[in-house]
Amino acid sequence: MLIEQLDPVWAKVSGEGEDMIKLLTFTTYEETFYRQGPFKKTRQIRKKNIVDKRGLFFAGFIPRIVLFCQQQQLSFEVKNTKTFLFDRVPYKGHERFTLREDQTYLVDQAMQHQRGVLVAPTGSGKTIIACAIIHQLPKFKVAFLCHTKTLVNQTRKEMTEWGFHTSLCSEGTKDLSGNIVVGTIQSFSRLTPEEYCTMFDMVIIDEAHHVSSFTGQYATVLSRMYTPTRFGLTATPINASGGIPLAMEGLLGPVVGEIDLNYGIQENILAEPCIKLLVVPKSPVLENLSRYADIYSKGVVEYRRRNNVILTEALQLHKAGKTTLILVNKIHHGELLQVLAEAKGLPAVFLHGASPGEVREATRETFKKKEIPCVIATTVWKEGVNIPSLDCVINAAGGKSEIAVLQSIGRGLRRTKDKEQVIIVDIVDQGKYLSEHFAQRLSLYLENNWPIFYDRH
Repeated sequence: MLIEQLDPVWAKVSGEGEDMIKLLTFTTYEETFYRQGPFKKTRQIRKKNIVDKRGLFFAGFIPRIVLFCQQQQLSFEVKNTKTFLFDRVPYKGHERFTLREDQTYLVDQAMQHQRGVLVAPTGSGKTIIACAIIHQLPKFKVAFLCHTKTLVNQTRKEMTEWGFHTSLCSEGTKDLSGNIVVGTIQSFSRLTPEEYCTMFDMVIIDEAHHVSSFTGQYATVLSRMYTPTRFGLTATPINASGGIPLAMEGLLGPVVGEIDLNYGIQENILAEPCIKLLVVPKSPVLENLSRYADIYSKGVVEYRRRNNVILTEALQLHKAGKTTLILVNKIHHGELLQVLAEAKGLPAVFLHGASPGEVREATRETFKKKEIPCVIATTVWKEGVNIPSLDCVINAAGGKSEIAVLQSIGRGLRRTKDKEQVIIVDIVDQGKYLSEHFAQRLSLYLENNWPIFYDRH
């Protein structure tokens, strides 16, 4: 069996007989899709293979296929996978920042493998890790891609302050002149392939778990970029997602370095989450509801008693000199909470997808300085936003996803000389679906042995 890397994007496997049958069986996966029926869309599952009929597959899967061949004791040969662009030298340091031991480990792993995914918890300094990798390769032209305008603006500002030559590809601006082009994937995908496919020596994807599909903007851009050196940065734990998305592995590479959340807490890199659970009686209107959308609307978004408890907690924190980020899923929920905050005399800013980029960045800066006591935000602030001084995160959105909960907690994990713990407030929701979802969130807190306190209302 021959495994050959054809270019930075594609590889090919060729062989005959039982060995190929074993390989194709191993590389089969199930894909979920939705088919329109007579009344509604229904969830369907179909089997697909990461290797097509010609033997072609994304080059990031080479280590997976090599490992399979080794485990099955199959005879194989690997060609053209050692075409490294640079010497694999240890991290040599940067004049403007100093890396911790865990950060240096991830940089060295990146330099050794030259492509792949780096996993580090929120608050551990993934932007500094990216800058250290870039600093190792000063002659490389780099594309640094994010999925939100907030992340782009924040990252570009930090990189510029550290002395890197950056330019912007976002919100109608197309400047590809910088040594580092920081852009949203949405803006990048609107470029013609000729503008970027051979321009860059390295591509880095922030919040790389969003590379979750073989279709869509990330897949389109990454499959066209003739860029051998490619990395993904993510705080999403591998065990939480049941393994990284196949698309992320294929287009970027396997996980080559990982630091977990509890390591960061134990080593005093991150603040320890302290969980405060607010117990709210079940809303009586839920008794006659069966659809999840209706239950969520009446039991979470519009449940006035629940919202009042959340804002009362935020007001108490404000009086104690602490800042609070309240996370919601629905714009209507944020609007209701903002109105209630005003009624209670709590200054609060509400940010959502339609909030202009300059407003988001100005809010982040003033919030970081504790000039605003409370920010209510949708998913635009669930990932990647750097607010070291944040004291408390309130999960007003509920939900059951372990990844989403960890992302929410991550907003407050950055440790400072004045903050060793971060308060995470969650609601003990009751009722169909809601109580089950809370139980899944609670199991996450218990599994991590974080301190838990109850407050009944």
